Amino acid sequence: FESGAYHLHVENHKKHLKIKDVDHLSPSLLLQWKKAISEGIRFENEYVAPDSQQVRIIRMVLNNFKKFAENGNVELMGDLFAHTVQGLVIKIFSEHGMRDLIMELLSWELQDGKKLVKEILGYEPIGAWTPEMYWCEELIELYVSNGYRYTVLCDQHFEASSGEKDTIYEPYVIGSGENELVVFFRDRELSDWISFGNNFKDENHAEREARAFVLSLLERYFRKPGGLCIVALDGENWMLGSKTRQYIPIFFDLLWKYVEDNGEVFKTVTLREYLEKHNSKSLKKLKYIPRGSWIGLSDVQWVGDVKNELWNFIVEKAKWVAALSRALPDHVKKEMVEDDQSPLFQAYRALAIAIDSDYFWYGDRELEQRVIKTWAREAEKIAQSVLGKVKLQSVNVADEKVAVVIKNDSDYPLKLWLSIENVNEELVKLYVESKSTRTIVYSVREDAKSVALLTPPITLKKVNLH
Repeated sequence: FESGAYHLHVENHKKHLKIKDVDHLSPSLLLQWKKAISEGIRFENEYVAPDSQQVRIIRMVLNNFKKFAENGNVELMGDLFAHTVQGLVIKIFSEHGMRDLIMELLSWELQDGKKLVKEILGYEPIGAWTPEMYWCEELIELYVSNGYRYTVLCDQHFEASSGEKDTIYEPYVIGSGENELVVFFRDRELSDWISFGNNFKDENHAEREARAFVLSLLERYFRKPGGLCIVALDGENWMLGSKTRQYIPIFFDLLWKYVEDNGEVFKTVTLREYLEKHNSKSLKKLKYIPRGSWIGLSDVQWVGDVKNELWNFIVEKAKWVAALSRALPDHVKKEMVEDDQSPLFQAYRALAIAIDSDYFWYGDRELEQRVIKTWAREAEKIAQSVLGKVKLQSVNVADEKVAVVIKNDSDYPLKLWLSIENVNEELVKLYVESKSTRTIVYSVREDAKSVALLTPPITLKKVNLH
C-alpha cells in the first residue's frame, strides 16, 4: 500500500482478471500525471525528477489503466476538468444573473475533461461522473450535448423520483427526444459499507467483512435475480481515510476474490457493456429526479456563513470572465476555448478551479479560502488583460450628436456596447477589430446624461455629458 491507492487498485486488477469495473480518473489528476511524467514534480522545497521511482510508478499506473481499458476489464468515465458541484453552481450563478456564463463554463469543462481522457488514456468515455452525485435537470442537456450517454446517482435520488419505477437494480431513462440520458442508481448501503466501514481491527476482521459483504450481495441477488447492483464510491478516500490502512489491501483482495470465485452467481460488467446489450429504448422512464447531492439530497456541505461569502467573492470576480466571453465573436471564441494558451481558455480553467467543490468542502479553513480567492482573482486578472486594452478614447457632443472614439488594443476583435443614458437608456451594439480604432456618431437628446462603454455585466468606462 506504500505506493498509494491507484497503484493498489491496478495491482488488484492484475490479480483478479475476471473482475471488471468502471473507474473515474479526474481529468485534472490526469493532467498532473502527464506533467509529472514529462516534467517531473516541483514542490516548494523539493523536485521529483521524471526518472524517479515515484514518477515511474505514476507512469506504470497510467499505462495499466490504458491496458485494462483496451482489454475491456475497465471502463473509464469522463468528467468536468475540476470537481464541480454543478447543480449548486448553476443555482448560485443563475441567482446573480450569470446563468449563461456558468452553463458555458460547465459545457467547456465537460469538453476539456473528455479531451484529456482521450489524449492521455486513449479512451472515448460515454459515462459522465457527476461530482458529489449532485443532480439537477440541466445536466441532461449538458451531458447529452457533450456526447455522454449515462451517469450514476444515489438511491436517495431514486427514492424521491417519479415515473415508471421498479427497483434500483436496473437503469432508467430521463429526458425526451434527442435529450435522453440513462441513469444508474447505486446501492447506498453497500457503497457506504466500503466507504465508511474501513477501520479493520486486524486481518481476520478484514476477511470477515469481505465475506459479509459478498453475503449481502447474495441477498440482493435473491431480491432481484439478474439485476444490476451498482456499488459506487470515492475510489481513494475509503483507503486513505482508514485508521488501519494496513488491512485495506487484504479486504480489497478478498472481496474481489470471493466475487470472482462465485461466478455462477455474480458477474461483474462495465456499464458500457451493459448498455451495449440492453437497448435504451427498452428501459423504463422517469419523469423527475430531485436535485441535490449524496448528502441527503442537500447542498449543506458547500454553503453557509463564510462559504456563502466565498461564493459571492467568486461571482464578483467571474463578472469579468462573463464580460470577456460575451465580448468575443463566436468564431473567435470557438478557437480560443480549444487553445490552452488563449486568455479565454485560461480564464475558464482558473474559474473552474476556484469553484471546485473540494475547496468548498473545507471552505471554513484558511488554506482553502486562500486557494479559492487566488484562482478567482486569477480568472478576473486574465479577463482584464484583454478587456483592459479597450479604451473610450474620446467623447464629443455637438449639435445633438455625440462622437465616440473607441480604441481596441487587444489581439482580438470584440463586440462592445455603448449606453446612452437619458430618460430611457439606449444601447448601441458595435464591433471593433483588434488593434484598431472606431468612431461612432450617434444622435442624442439634449437631456442625455452620460455615455458608457460596456461589455455586460462590466462597465469599462463612463463619461458624463453635462
